[in-house]
Amino acid sequence: MDDIAFEAKVGKGTLYRYFKNKEDLYIEVAIHGFMTIKKQLEDIAGREIEFVAKLRLITAKFEKFVIGRKVSVRVMEEAQAKSKSFCKGFKENLDEHKRVVRHTIASVMQQGLDSELLMLDVTATQYAELWIHHIVGLSRFASDIDKIPMETLIQLHLRESNEES
Repeated sequence: MDDIAFEAKVGKGTLYRYFKNKEDLYIEVAIHGFMTIKKQLEDIAGREIEFVAKLRLITAKFEKFVIGRKVSVRVMEEAQAKSKSFCKGFKENLDEHKRVVRHTIASVMQQGLDSELLMLDVTATQYAELWIHHIVGLSRFASDIDKIPMETLIQLHLRESNEES
């Protein structure tokens, strides 16, 4: 609660004025986070552009979201881990938002698989899950560590860039 109050630039008492308890706040922050990134990714996935350009846009948008909203992302992760202890409707709501995010990324990955541009022999859903974990994991590097650029991650998975090497 201290982190969220600090990030929101309000006192903890103000948070409790709008949310009856910590669970309500967690629910709202987690669902708002998923709704925000879901909308952004759906917009990119729906564009009529070639796969590699779309993959770069999705990667950049997701990375920017994860890095720019570290507290929200941490709350989203904690809420998922604790969702069994929250009310049933919340868990179902959270799972649905997460499923849509994964499905949206999978729809882009399917384009890459259909055009034989992606290297791994996995399903689009597996690729989406792998991609999400790569980006979230790589975004956790401290700023003083020489982190891998997202373009390197993209190039590692593209068939054409590896065949040219």
